[in-house]
Amino acid sequence: MSRVAPASIVGKIVGPVGFGLMDSIRPWAPIDYSIATKVMKTALDQGANYWNGGLHYGTPTASSLHLLKHYFTTYPEDRQKVILSIKGAYNAATHEPDCSPEGIKTFIETALSILEGTKKIDIFECTRVDPNVPIEASIATLAENVNDGKIGGIGISEATEATIR
Repeated sequence: MSRVAPASIVGKIVGPVGFGLMDSIRPWAPIDYSIATKVMKTALDQGANYWNGGLHYGTPTASSLHLLKHYFTTYPEDRQKVILSIKGAYNAATHEPDCSPEGIKTFIETALSILEGTKKIDIFECTRVDPNVPIEASIATLAENVNDGKIGGIGISEATEATIR
């Protein structure tokens, strides 16, 4: 049986399974943070150290970022164990991306404000490619935020092969 070499992202080894937080925060059926935290801790203990959350997962006052803040306040020793990918630059009210330089900067600042230093954003990704903004402008803005130390790396979501090329 062949083994695949471990992958790394932002200098950290990625576990075999990721953990998405979209269903951890459901406005129609809220989950108690203490219960969600137990699930998250179990996932991490089982090797799922790549976590994906979003500013639009939940409500403006109870999003996956609020849950993440609670988790890393409860388990500060896990900060370095988790690779945190956050989706943003998306208007949940209109269901439209906002990957303008201003939109991206605002979403990153909002995410950092909610986390209050409990965990660094290892990867920030635009939730969708914005058809109104050249992808090069969005990536350049994300790169500025990497250079400024606000995020560790860049991701893109739902991009076509042509967009990536």
